[in-house]
Amino acid sequence: LIVIGAASAFLAIGKRYSEMLELGDRAPQHRPVLAAYTTDGLEGLLWGTMAVAVLGYSAWAVSAEMGEAGMHPLVLSIVPMAAVAVRASRRIFAGHAHDPTSLVLHDHVIHIAGACAAALVFIALYLV
Repeated sequence: LIVIGAASAFLAIGKRYSEMLELGDRAPQHRPVLAAYTTDGLEGLLWGTMAVAVLGYSAWAVSAEMGEAGMHPLVLSIVPMAAVAVRASRRIFAGHAHDPTSLVLHDHVIHIAGACAAALVFIALYLV
């Protein structure tokens, strides 16, 4: 729940950040609430939510109670999950995340890393 909440907040804040970068001084006319934000404040929130999501996932993966063999794939799944976070943050900081749905659905690097993470979790939970 913590991971999903932090990742959702990360994408929502990333949308606002991208809008501010793309629209510049015209951002408050497009979306009045953007007048209350600063890019520095949004950057801090982005880093914070990304850290909570990645560290929350990592804590779950490391603390899961399972046999020694099943632990390795689960711990390894942290790497592709972190890669997804880094890829999304790079797209956000470049101003290419004004549509979070498009970011998630059309980025092949995110697809590949997500599939690797899912495969590792599946292996850890069901095959080992």
